[in-house]
Amino acid sequence: MAVHNPISRFATEPIEPRSDGTVVLASSDAEGRLTVSADDAGFVVTMDDAVLARELAVEGRQEHDARQTFVIKRPESLTALIHRVWQLSRALPDAPLKRFEEALAHVGEDVRTEVEALVRRRLGQTEFRAGLLDYWQGRCAVTGIAQPELLRASHIKPWAHCENNAERLNVHNGFLLTADWDAAFDAGLVTFNTSGAALFSPALSKAARARLGEGHLRADRPLAGTLRAYLAWHFTKIFKA
Repeated sequence: MAVHNPISRFATEPIEPRSDGTVVLASSDAEGRLTVSADDAGFVVTMDDAVLARELAVEGRQEHDARQTFVIKRPESLTALIHRVWQLSRALPDAPLKRFEEALAHVGEDVRTEVEALVRRRLGQTEFRAGLLDYWQGRCAVTGIAQPELLRASHIKPWAHCENNAERLNVHNGFLLTADWDAAFDAGLVTFNTSGAALFSPALSKAARARLGEGHLRADRPLAGTLRAYLAWHFTKIFKA
């Protein structure tokens, strides 16, 4: 069973063949490496990142054993898995933070202090949005809409309240939302419980409530523990109960 076709579609660095017939896959813009082998039963994919493996397991990928290994039956499923690995590698902590710090390194030293703060925030928000686009696969966390121009990178714990850049750029501290849901969430007129169901504030008008509908976070993106903790903060500090 050939391995190279689906893998090479997403590899941006040379694939390293091994004498045992496996290949090692890496990307220049994402951390982590995959080892892929194949036999008549299918493909076996092992990754060196335990955090990434846990995220994939939470999403419902079939985990073969405790060695961060997944068994894939069809080539098209292998292609989908590798693409999802690439997305999550670019989204999960601390990938956006590292890209932010690399971008800051290119900011000239002659930039004035007050301007530097604006530059930092702009760069940070850009990387945060990029991370959310990968994490939520380019679709609104509630409606599933996949039109980038209609989507906003919405912090759960706002930028100004975060203690450091690691919090500000953590994809578990945010959602990709359409503009109406983003505005309502940011204003504390809506939040989400630990099962993903929307909770609406009494301060939300009937017309706005009807516009938003019931609302529930997408079932294909289970809530990570860190994200639940940020939602608890939002309920306590931002939500207008």
